[in-house]
Amino acid sequence: MAIDYQWEWLRGQKLTARFDNSATALSDTYVPIAISSNALTEPSQGQELVGVAIPDAGASESGVPVIISDDVFKVQLDTGENPDIGDAVTVEADGSVSVHSAGSGDAIVGHVVDYDPASAGICQIKADFAALKGLQATYRMGFNNSIIGDITEAPATEMVCRAPFAGTITQVGFRHETAGADTTDDLSIAMDCNIDGTTCMDTEPALAKGASDTDDTFSSGTGITVGVIDTTADDIAAGDIITVAWTLTRTTPDTEIADLSWYVEIQPTLTA
Repeated sequence: MAIDYQWEWLRGQKLTARFDNSATALSDTYVPIAISSNALTEPSQGQELVGVAIPDAGASESGVPVIISDDVFKVQLDTGENPDIGDAVTVEADGSVSVHSAGSGDAIVGHVVDYDPASAGICQIKADFAALKGLQATYRMGFNNSIIGDITEAPATEMVCRAPFAGTITQVGFRHETAGADTTDDLSIAMDCNIDGTTCMDTEPALAKGASDTDDTFSSGTGITVGVIDTTADDIAAGDIITVAWTLTRTTPDTEIADLSWYVEIQPTLTA
């Protein structure tokens, strides 16, 4: 059934993250939301919540903002509920909440912090969302930079970032504006991505003779090696130093490789 009751945000961090919506549009604004198959969905009774979706998102809409911090919300109690301060609550399919029953298997989605029996079934709860307990977000953060000019020696190792969160490396690659040319010797450039000095690549992305101006390593083609990430070595912890390093194969080219642009993408895992 559709959500009938909104969760009114009252106070807290109002920390948001962006998620992709499922193929079903959300029925209202500020609705409690769950995750199914890595997409937002309105919850069933007793389901764990990831947060509160701010807009009434359309079907398959991407980047939907969701409040994921354990803030205080004004919510509707299910019919007949009369909670005490501190009681744990679970969500009902219409968006209301009921007092959690121990041993039921239902997820706890918050605790009552204020309730007046004369309030017509309205109470305040401090939310207990799943997003900050290890749920992997579908949102990804990209880092990029450019190296301008002729590449006559391997560029210096460059810091991408000090990881602001735990997660995984999901994409690594680069492009050149000028491919360079050498009729007699090998000419190529490859990029490595390292987490605290250890590579996370099975295959380094590279561009070699045969590649054209403005080619990149994100799709295959002549002279192009698409990078392959080592999925056993791609995890990052908050505070890890992520760097890129280069290998240049060059003798005396007729035209130098020039103007590189690199890209590294991280998918965060939000943890409490």
